[in-house]
Amino acid sequence: MGQGGATIAGVCALAVSCALPAAAQPQQADLLRLSTQHGDIAVVGRTETGGGRTTVQTRTTLETRREAFTGRIDFTMDAGRSSVDAVALSLDQRSWRAERLDVRTSFEPLSALKLDLTAAHQQRQDLRVDPLAPPDTRAADVQASETAAGLSARFTVTPRLHLDLAGQARSTVSEEATGRTLAVLDSEQSTLTASLNWVLHPKLTLRARSAVRELDVAWRSEGSGPLRREDSFQYAEPQLAAVVSVWDGARLEVETGRAVEALNNGDFIALARVAGDTSDVRVEPTREWRTRAGLSKTLFDRLQLDAAYAVAALEGVTEFSALGVAASVDEGRRDQAELRLSLPLRGPDLSTVSLTSSGVWRGSEVRDPLTGDFRRRSGEAPFEARLGVVQEMRGGRFRWGVDGGWTGEQSYYGLDVAKTAEGYSRWGAFVERRHHELVLRLQLDNAGTSRGFEEVRYGGPRGAAEAVSVGRGETAPAQAIRLSLKRAL
Repeated sequence: MGQGGATIAGVCALAVSCALPAAAQPQQADLLRLSTQHGDIAVVGRTETGGGRTTVQTRTTLETRREAFTGRIDFTMDAGRSSVDAVALSLDQRSWRAERLDVRTSFEPLSALKLDLTAAHQQRQDLRVDPLAPPDTRAADVQASETAAGLSARFTVTPRLHLDLAGQARSTVSEEATGRTLAVLDSEQSTLTASLNWVLHPKLTLRARSAVRELDVAWRSEGSGPLRREDSFQYAEPQLAAVVSVWDGARLEVETGRAVEALNNGDFIALARVAGDTSDVRVEPTREWRTRAGLSKTLFDRLQLDAAYAVAALEGVTEFSALGVAASVDEGRRDQAELRLSLPLRGPDLSTVSLTSSGVWRGSEVRDPLTGDFRRRSGEAPFEARLGVVQEMRGGRFRWGVDGGWTGEQSYYGLDVAKTAEGYSRWGAFVERRHHELVLRLQLDNAGTSRGFEEVRYGGPRGAAEAVSVGRGETAPAQAIRLSLKRAL
């Protein structure tokens, strides 16, 4: 870009959509973009339909660059509607919205030091669906407000040794309304992280990381007066990894350490709704000690192979307690295997074809807090697989593609209900034609087979009461057909 020069580009999109709820497939375009040597101004529009949800998003970005300083402000507005199928008896349409403001700055006062400062505030009204709740309380309106700030620094000690230090503080207030009840959750979280990246040899890199996290949580239900309960958690997350180039371009990565999942607000919200003494129920984030090994290799100069295997001892995992709310179960284990293959090909007519496939296999074992039996974690799919092909012809002027996915059977466990959903398959396809600045695209999403389910309800807690009803049904695939025309101006 020339000195003081500017370019203005826009994209105008016309889309005709005929859709039922489908898997999320976003369409995004620049509505306005102004770039100069000192910064950018951009307005981006985005639409997305899927999973019973329609989203319209606008993001405005202001970015400035001055020598060693870079600053950026993003303001994002989301709005849309969600549909809830209450046990296939009624369809409820609910609006939702979100606003988010992000500020990010980077500064390099020294050649060996880089500082990053981030701040964000967001407000959100959304819809949460609990598949195990009774129909009248299955859908909940959630309103949340969150403020976060962070500071990170990277020190380049030597060209082969980098030290990163970071600190972050986050404050969240969440309100969830279901039926006639309102539950409120306040949480404060602070995290300090230090990591070291050391290139010992061109074929060997070591990484060490340690994080200290502190959580303060308080929750109550409307009408209960002061906060009913509060709790605090402190965790350390040490991790160590090694990356080795083993043979002929193959890359092996081994890591081990402790991992703590993000706080699940819904667990505490459910606890706040319980009438009676819940002092014996302790809810914590899921924690595990994990070891993972991954291998990446290009075979036959074309085939990209990525494989990984992880095994973990669950230090705490969230399951339902005898009160019907989430509680931490102290023992368990899980393992997971991943495989991904990618193969680009070139035909005699100079067309290109990309074949991709991936699979994930999961296993776990936790003790059911109600029956005492060992079983798989609630909601875990034992396997997921995907296969896709994309062909590009005539110098990129014509493209088409097909992809499919398979998910295994899933079981969900609650206080007085157990639900099993059968495995199912989904597939989609698209064709796209480009002529100069015009792009015409026809797309089909989420076609496939229906998914059957069985829901067993008990006269009391599972393990202590007999089943009183068994319901069976199926959900049809939520298909979507889209026709879009885009032109760059």
